Amino acid sequence: MHKRAVSTIAILVILGLGALAWFALGAGENVAVPAPPRELGPVPVRTLPLTGRDLAVEVEAHGTLVARREAVLALEVSGRIERVADAWRVGARIEAGTELVALDPKLFELAVASAAAARSEAETGQGLAEIELERARKSLERAEEARVLRVREFERLVELRDFATDSQRDQALGAKIAAEEDAEAAAAALRAAEVGLASAEARTRAAEAALARAREELARSHLTAPFTGLLVDRPPSAGSMAAAGASLGRLLDPASIVLVARVPAWELSRIDVGNPARIEFPTTPETAPAAPEDGVVSAVGVRADPLTRRGEIEIAFRDTTKRRVAGRFARAVVRTEELSGALWVPRSALDFTGGEARAFVLRTEPDGTSVAEERRPVFARSVGEGFLVESGLSVGETLITHPLDRIADGVAVRALPPEEAAER
Repeated sequence: MHKRAVSTIAILVILGLGALAWFALGAGENVAVPAPPRELGPVPVRTLPLTGRDLAVEVEAHGTLVARREAVLALEVSGRIERVADAWRVGARIEAGTELVALDPKLFELAVASAAAARSEAETGQGLAEIELERARKSLERAEEARVLRVREFERLVELRDFATDSQRDQALGAKIAAEEDAEAAAAALRAAEVGLASAEARTRAAEAALARAREELARSHLTAPFTGLLVDRPPSAGSMAAAGASLGRLLDPASIVLVARVPAWELSRIDVGNPARIEFPTTPETAPAAPEDGVVSAVGVRADPLTRRGEIEIAFRDTTKRRVAGRFARAVVRTEELSGALWVPRSALDFTGGEARAFVLRTEPDGTSVAEERRPVFARSVGEGFLVESGLSVGETLITHPLDRIADGVAVRALPPEEAAER
C-alpha cells in the first residue's frame, strides 16, 4: 500500500514538471520583442505672427429698456369717477394737459361754497374789529386830552395855593386821578381792540386758506396728463370709486426710453459718460432681425451689487424719434478706448496649466531648425476673447497657437503653412 502511494506521487511530479517545461517553451516563443522607438520628427504647429494693431476696447453689457420719464396717473383726492376721456386707450398718444379723469364735483363745489361763506363771515368780523379799533383810538385821544387838562388845572391850583382853598385843590386832584384812570382804561381798550383785530385778521387768513384749499381740491378732482406721452394701461371705469394716491394707469414718454444695463464691477471704472455704444436686440424664429442702433453712455453707476458684483450703466439712443417698447431686453457693446499699435493675443493661444499663463513662440536654431520657446507673458487687461500684452511677448515674434498640449520648452516644431494649417 505504501509503495503504491509513493509511485502515484512520483508520476504526478513527473507530469507537473513536464507541463511546466512545455509552458515555458511555448510562452517563450510568443513573447513580443519591443520595437525600437520611431523618430516622429518636429511637431507640426499652427502659428500666429505677433503684430501691433489698432484695437477698439469694448465692454459688453446686457439690460432692459426703461423709460426715464414715466408717471403713475393718480388723483390727489378721493371721489367717484364721473367721466373718463374717450382718448384713453392702451398705447394712445396723449398731449400734456389733456383731461383724463374727472370726479363728481358736487361735494367739492359744496366745500368751496362753504369755505367762501366762512371767509365772508371772517371778513365781516375783521371789519367790525377794525371799527372797534378806530373807536378805541379816538376814545384814547379824548381821554388823553382830558387827562392833560385835569393835570394842568391841578398844577395851576397848586401854584396858587394862597388863592385856592383846600376843597378846590382836593376836587382838582380827584379830577386829575379820574382822568388818568380813564386814560389808562382807554389805552387798555385800545390794546384789546388791537388784539381783537389781529384775531379777526387771523380768522380771515384761515378762511382764505380754507377757501383756497377747497378750490384746489376741486381743481385736483380732474386728472390731466403731466406731459406728452403714451398711455400704458387700460382706463378706469366711470362710476367707480377712486382713492387718493391710487394708481389709475401709467404714462411714459417714449423719447425718454434708455437702456439700463449691467456690467461687471471691474469694468465700471473703464466706462465714461459719452462713450459710444452699439445696441442690439435678440431675435427669435418668430421675429425679423432688428438692425443695431447707435447709442451713447449717459450715466455710469458708482456702486456694484455685492451679490452679483455687477454695476449699472445707462445708454441713451441717439435717435429719439423711433418708437421703442419699454421692458425689452437688449445687448450693448460699449467702446471705451481706441488703441493704436497694441499687442493682443487670443486666449486660445495660451496655456493656463497650473493657474499661470504660458505662451510658446518659435525660435530658430543656428542649424535652421525651429523649436518652441516658453514665455510667461504679463497682461495689462483682458479685451474681448484675449489679452493686451504688457511684457513677455514682442511684436515681430511668431506665437504658437496649436497644439499646446504636445509641446514644451525646447521641443522641435514645424510651422504649418497657412493652407495646411486651415485643413487641420
